[in-house]
Amino acid sequence: MSHSDILFDNGNYECSVELQPITVPSFTAPPTYYLRIRTRWQGALDPCALASPFAIHLDREGLVRLRELIDKQLSS
Repeated sequence: MSHSDILFDNGNYECSVELQPITVPSFTAPPTYYLRIRTRWQGALDPCALASPFAIHLDREGLVRLRELIDKQLSS
C-alpha cells in the first residue's frame, strides 16, 4: 500500500510526496521503498500534468536516516 500527501499547495504550485513499498522477488533481500516527490504548476503547458523532479529507491535504514536528518534540521 502506498501513502501520499500534499506538502504544499498555494493554488499555483503544488508539491506532493508518495512512499510505496516495493516487493522484492528474492526472500533474502530486504524490502525497499520508492520515494517520489511530484510537482504541478498552473503555468505549465499542461497544468494538469504531474512532474517527478525527484525519485529514489531506499531501504528501511535509508528512510530512517532521512527521517533523522529532517528531524535534526527542524529542531535546530
